Amino acid sequence: MKKKQFKFKGVVLACCLAASMPLGITTPFEISAMADVVAHNVDITPPAGTADKASYIKTAIENALAAHDIIRVSGNAQMEPTANSIEITIPQGKKIIWEASITGSAANVLLKIKSTGTGGEFEMVSGTLRSEAHSALASTDRNGYTNFTIKGGEIISGKHASAPTVNFNGKGRFNMTAGTIINYAADYALTLQPKADTNHSITGGTLLACGEKNAADIKANNDVIGLAAPPSINSSVDIDAQRTNIICWNKTVYNNRTPVIRYVAEHDSRDILAYPGSQTKFMWTKENGNAAIKYTNSNGESGSIVLDEAAVENIDFPNVSDAVYDKSGHGADNFEAPDHSNIGFKYKDAQGNISSDKPVNAGEYEVTTKLSPTYGELEVNLGKFTINKRPVTVEVADKEINVNEALPNDFSDYSVSNLANEDNREDAIMQMPSFTWGTDGTSVGEFNISTSTAINYTNNYMPASTALRGVLKVKAAQSNSQQPQQQGTPQQQPQTPDTQPNKSQQNQTPEKKPNKPQTPEKQPQIPQQPEKKNPSDIVTPGKSGSEDNKAHGKATPSVPKKPDNSGGGRRKGRNSGGGSGRGSSRDSKKDKSAKNNNKPLAGTWINDANGWWYKEPNGAYPKSTWKQIDYNGIKNWYYFDEQGYMATGWKLINDKWYYMYENTEKGHIKGSMAYSTKVGEYKIGFDGAWIK
Repeated sequence: MKKKQFKFKGVVLACCLAASMPLGITTPFEISAMADVVAHNVDITPPAGTADKASYIKTAIENALAAHDIIRVSGNAQMEPTANSIEITIPQGKKIIWEASITGSAANVLLKIKSTGTGGEFEMVSGTLRSEAHSALASTDRNGYTNFTIKGGEIISGKHASAPTVNFNGKGRFNMTAGTIINYAADYALTLQPKADTNHSITGGTLLACGEKNAADIKANNDVIGLAAPPSINSSVDIDAQRTNIICWNKTVYNNRTPVIRYVAEHDSRDILAYPGSQTKFMWTKENGNAAIKYTNSNGESGSIVLDEAAVENIDFPNVSDAVYDKSGHGADNFEAPDHSNIGFKYKDAQGNISSDKPVNAGEYEVTTKLSPTYGELEVNLGKFTINKRPVTVEVADKEINVNEALPNDFSDYSVSNLANEDNREDAIMQMPSFTWGTDGTSVGEFNISTSTAINYTNNYMPASTALRGVLKVKAAQSNSQQPQQQGTPQQQPQTPDTQPNKSQQNQTPEKKPNKPQTPEKQPQIPQQPEKKNPSDIVTPGKSGSEDNKAHGKATPSVPKKPDNSGGGRRKGRNSGGGSGRGSSRDSKKDKSAKNNNKPLAGTWINDANGWWYKEPNGAYPKSTWKQIDYNGIKNWYYFDEQGYMATGWKLINDKWYYMYENTEKGHIKGSMAYSTKVGEYKIGFDGAWIK
C-alpha cells in the first residue's frame, strides 16, 4: 500500500515522496502563460425578478468562457432558498478569476466547479462564497483536472453539521496562499480527496473549524484539514506553519484548541499531525458585540475572525472594562450557568499572582474562569483589563506677606484633592514634599508653590494635569509711622496703596538746585461733586477690589546707584547706565547741620528729567507710598508714585482725593500734602482728604 503524507514546512510526516504527475495534465506553468491575455469581465448580478438565478449565472459564465480564454467574474447575488447549485464547467486550458459575492441557504453545494479535457483553473482573489446549509465551494469532477487556487476572499459554511466548507475532489491541484476558509458548524474547513498522485500546498491564509458538539461529547481536538484518498493514491500536502493560521474551535465553549490535520484512508483513520500550539496563539474576544477568535502566529502577524454565527450555548460571558482606582473591586460578577453550576472568575496580575477576589489596586489583570464538567472543565479567557492610577493634586493654602518679611515655612497643613473614598493624603503621597515658594520675599508679586524634589506617589496614585497648587502673595510694605501731634499737621498718615505697579525709573546725577517756584499758568484740575467732573491727573492703584483703581502689574523695588561723577545721566530705569541729562538736588539746612554734627543723615531730594525723587541714606527710595519728610525744619507728607517720583496735584489714593502742591507757594513746599485748608472751592480735612 502506498503511503499518503502531509509535509509540514521543515517536518516530513511520512517518508514517501509524491510521484510525478500523470502525462496530459495542464500544469500551473502552462496556465500561467495565459497571464498576458486580457481577462474578459463578466458581471453575474441577476436582473430583478430572475426566477432561476443559478441558471442565469451558469449561462453568463460559460458563454464568456466559450469566447475568451480568461474571464473575470464580478457582481453580487442572493440565491433563493430552493435554488439549485451553480455548476460551472471550465474548458481545457481556460481560467476563471473570481471576484463575485454569492450567498445562499439551499441544502446543496453553493458553487460546483469541474473541467473538461486535461484541466482548467479556478482562481479566487476576492469576494465571498457563503452557504448557510452546505459546502460553499466544491470540485466535482472525479476524473477531471481542475486546479483550485485561493488567493483572497472568504469562503464560509454556516450551519451544516458535517459538510466541509471547501470540498476538493478530483485529479487537479489545490493551492492556498491567502484568504479565509471558515466552517461554523463542522470540523472540516477543507477536505482534500485527491484522485491522482498530486501535490497540494497551503502557504498562507486562515482556516477555522468550529465543531458543533454536545456538551458531553467535547473532544480535545477538532479537525481543520482532512485528506482522504484510496490506498492506491500517493498524494501530499505542503503546509507553511509560519504563514498559515490553522484554528480549531468548539462553539459550545470558548477555549484554546489544538488543531489537527487528519489522514483518512479506506480502512485507516488516524491523526497525522497535531499542529504545534507554540506556533499560533489563540484567545477568545469580542468585536462589536460578536464573538471572535484573536490569533497571533510565529511571525508576529495577528488578526481576528468574527464568529457571527457562533455563540456559547446558553452562556453569555460578561465584558470587563478598564477602571480608575477608587478603593473598590473591579472585574466580572459571578453568575449561574445553565447547568446550575457557579461560574466564578480568577484574576492574574502582572507578577503572575492569581486571586478569585476582584482586584482593587491599580494594575493590569487577566480574567479567566474554569467551567464545570458539563462543559469539559475547560477555561474561558475573557482577556485583560486595567485599573488605572487615580490622578490627584497636592494643595498648599495660599499665603500673604509683606515684602522683605520672612517666608512661610510651615506646610504641615497641605492637602491632597481627588482622593478615593476614605483614603487620606498619606495613602497617595509617600512622604511630605519639600515645598519652596520660588522667591526670597524681596520682590512684590504672586509666586506659585513648587517643590525642590519630585513628589513620591504611592502605587495607586499619579499626578493630575495640575499636580501642585498654592500661591504666595508678596505685598508692598506699609508704613506705620505716625504724624506728630501738633497743630497744623495731619493727625495720622494717609492710607497707603495696597499694590505696586510694575514700571520703575532711574535717577539722574544731580547737578543743580531746583528751580525757583513758578506761578502756575492755570488752576490745576480739582475734584468735583458727584454731578461734576472728578479730577484725573494720575489715578494711582487702589485697594484690591476697587472698580475705579485697578492694579497695572507688579513692581520689584530697585535701589538707585550712586550718582555718576562723570555727569552722565540715566533715563527710564535708575539701575541702567547710558543716556544723558541733568539733575539737581536740594538739601535742607537741617540736613547740612546733621552732617556737620555727625548725626544720622537724612535723605536727599534729587530732581531729574522726570521729576523729584527722594534718596534714602542707604540708597533706597520710596515708591507707591506716603513718606513724612523734614525739610528746613518743617515736616510734611509727600506721596511717591509707582516709579518713585514725588506726586503733585490731585491724586486719588485708596478712594480718597488728596492734593499735593504743584508749586512752592505761601510757605508750602512743592509736593507737600495740603491739609486743613481749601484748594480753590474744595475743602480739605485735617487728614488731607477732600471733604465731599
